[in-house]
Amino acid sequence: SEALALLGATAEERLGRDHWATAATLLVLHYRCRPAGGTLDRYTVAAGCRFLGWLVNRQLPWPPAAVVRTPIAVALDCASWLSSPPPLPTPTDSPHPPPPPLRDGRCLAARVLRDFLLPLADASGSTVASV
Repeated sequence: SEALALLGATAEERLGRDHWATAATLLVLHYRCRPAGGTLDRYTVAAGCRFLGWLVNRQLPWPPAAVVRTPIAVALDCASWLSSPPPLPTPTDSPHPPPPPLRDGRCLAARVLRDFLLPLADASGSTVASV
């Protein structure tokens, strides 16, 4: 995962934030740098949100939802993780204090819904549940 993170930084540095290769790297980071078990963490959600931001900033016409299943999956993963309350730390005998709880991410989840998922659903013209 460190090699992928370095690849992402290199792509952004050499090609710029607007290049498609930078967006592709963000998508790879979202899926391939997850902790054991495939769960999401701050880093993978940030990569997913940055990918969605790149896609939204292109201001392309909205395609039908069936065409863009991967970005929809990224958006749903990120919105779900951001809107879930953080687990409460369990007391242990460790001399180290528990990590601080995550900040409330519902405002970011709302942006993912407002800026990506809802316009995509509107453009689909039919129920997105069939996607």
